[in-house]
Amino acid sequence: MEAKHTLENNWSSYRRNAIDIPLNIAYNITIGEGRIYLAASPYYGIQMNVNNNDGKFYDATTNPSDYGLGFNLGYKWNGGYGLFMGANYGMKDMSVNENVKLYNRTFNIGLRFDLHQILKK
Repeated sequence: MEAKHTLENNWSSYRRNAIDIPLNIAYNITIGEGRIYLAASPYYGIQMNVNNNDGKFYDATTNPSDYGLGFNLGYKWNGGYGLFMGANYGMKDMSVNENVKLYNRTFNIGLRFDLHQILKK
């Protein structure tokens, strides 16, 4: 993540590790050998740690949790494999400093593996 301090007008780069817990609601459409799905979810994020380029930890400068909305669009083959793209839109300002605004806003592209379908073969 990058943050811009409004008073000093400078940018700082940070790495934030967190676990996001979604509650997905999905709609599936069967097409060919699989399904297209659209999913939306609220999520709650729990921060694990934050550091910047010098390797120092900055957990005290951010709130330990956030929440927002997540969206996914993908295709899943009947064998349990698939592709997806999605986004998270954080709604909570994670900064404890009133002059800095930090939001969890991400775009994702990935592969999907449904282990329960793959292992039962």
